[in-house]
Amino acid sequence: MATELSGALLARIRDPERLAAVRRLEPPATSVEEPFARQARLAARLLAAPGVLISLIDGGRQVLAGGLGLPDGWGVGREAALGFGLCPYVVAGGAPLPVADAREHPAYRDLPAVAEFDIAGYLGVPLETDDGQVVGSFCVFDHRPREWSVDDVAAAEDLAATVATALDLRAAAARARRQAETAEAAIRARDEFLAGVSHDLKTPLSTIKGYAQLLRMRASREVTPETLPGIVDGAAKIEATANKMTALINELLDVARLEAGEPLRLECAPTDLVALAAEAIAMHRANSEGRRIDLVAPEAELVGDWDQVRLERVLDNLLSNALKYSREGAVTVRAARDGDRAVLAVRDTGVGIPADDLPRIFERFHRGGNVEGRIAGTGLGLAGVRHIVEQHGGTIDVASREGAGTTVTVRLPLAGSEG
Repeated sequence: MATELSGALLARIRDPERLAAVRRLEPPATSVEEPFARQARLAARLLAAPGVLISLIDGGRQVLAGGLGLPDGWGVGREAALGFGLCPYVVAGGAPLPVADAREHPAYRDLPAVAEFDIAGYLGVPLETDDGQVVGSFCVFDHRPREWSVDDVAAAEDLAATVATALDLRAAAARARRQAETAEAAIRARDEFLAGVSHDLKTPLSTIKGYAQLLRMRASREVTPETLPGIVDGAAKIEATANKMTALINELLDVARLEAGEPLRLECAPTDLVALAAEAIAMHRANSEGRRIDLVAPEAELVGDWDQVRLERVLDNLLSNALKYSREGAVTVRAARDGDRAVLAVRDTGVGIPADDLPRIFERFHRGGNVEGRIAGTGLGLAGVRHIVEQHGGTIDVASREGAGTTVTVRLPLAGSEG
């Protein structure tokens, strides 16, 4: 059974800055790493000690980071309570702790480690980081009583300094690996995003170019009542396509503001969500490949103080996704009142979202694993939608099951309600 430490010792061990320094080191979890094994062997030779223990002391435990001559069952990553051995006393004291015979010392003789490790002579020195935080202890022990010399203490301190350096380097290397992995993931996401954006911009540009050439050819001939409708229709298509490109560019600008942590510059005015939903559905029916898009709106109108252009973009994204990810079946848009909130729900019967992807569905550039590479997209839509909704004081959530469709629900404050 572990011995209870005094309140003063626990207070020093649980100092927040010291604990933060320990956690930055990320102690080894399962096996002795070579730098620690080498230092343990060197300590055993220099100090003629059969036992070596390298411990990191957290707020409520000590964790073995390396050792030599320990009983069976004591491997790297093994944890013990603070009252198990002498190491926490080294950390709390912040100074070398030489003990001639722990079995006879009134403060240490009842510690479980004294009997389990057969400790008589004990010498522990602090493991100290570059910023002066004592994160653990480096100790040697003997199975017989021993008087420790000044040279013994100095040698142990030098060895402890090399162990602390190795711990710092190990943690720095782990952080560098994670940063490299994050950077590689960001580069992959950027490349996929640029490929998607290039595709989304190239298609309307081709349309504009084609209609512009057609208009030029028709205008080069005499304009007649027969050719005028075609020219007008071509001009209308150019305008619509240019508007689509403008919307995409505005979406990219919003995402750039989101990346920079800047709020959107909303231009709010009384806006009817039911009317916006009806207009959006009418526009998307042309691309619905014959599928039904139903509007369910118990209220004749739902008016809030909203940015109309941004809400149009929300509806456009949600409907585009619903149609893109459900190649058959109906899409249902419901606009209803719920107290002082307007609720907009877009439901499809498509491929759905895997459970593992749901927590990340609003992340920029993230797309479900069941559609990545099979269905075109940039992974920006829902990230931008959430940003717009939250800037309006609203909320958004997604309910989905892979293979069984998806429902995206947006809640926005109505006129006269608090955001």
